[in-house]
Amino acid sequence: SRLLAHSGFAVLRDSWRPESLYLILDAGSPWGSHGYPGKLSFILWGHGAPLALQPGSPASYALPVYGQWCRQTASHNTVLVNGRSPKPPFTAAVDAWHALGRIGYVRASTDIYQASDGVVHERHVAHRRGEYFLVVDRLRAARTAELTWLFHCPLPLQVNADRSVNTPPGQPGVL
Repeated sequence: SRLLAHSGFAVLRDSWRPESLYLILDAGSPWGSHGYPGKLSFILWGHGAPLALQPGSPASYALPVYGQWCRQTASHNTVLVNGRSPKPPFTAAVDAWHALGRIGYVRASTDIYQASDGVVHERHVAHRRGEYFLVVDRLRAARTAELTWLFHCPLPLQVNADRSVNTPPGQPGVL
């Protein structure tokens, strides 16, 4: 696991084996025009399979889909506030980092929705190496806001009667 402070990425992983678990969290402040409205978004890979992809990352900036989809919060694994992307600047910061022993942890926050919607987003990610990740979001709002938790999983998901969502048995797990 590494905190790449200058790039704004936190990488939590348990090994370099193909079946390892890893999560990369975007918690930085971009320079130039390289910012995306998907702050505190993540990609997740585990047991040899992609569990959460970042469909907001284009193969080329020349693709028409770049402006229509990739530059939208909805194309990232984060929280969408009031159904729209925030305005730039797209900044975030890592507030806490721990990567020793069996537990990895990162806490990051962003206020990109503060001016437009009065919302501050804080994301906590805990990693028990070799076992699981736990992602917890805390959103503080100055007024009522509609929050949508976005998760782009390429595996089939099933929705249960209690509204929990998981991958079917026998596949790498997401719950």
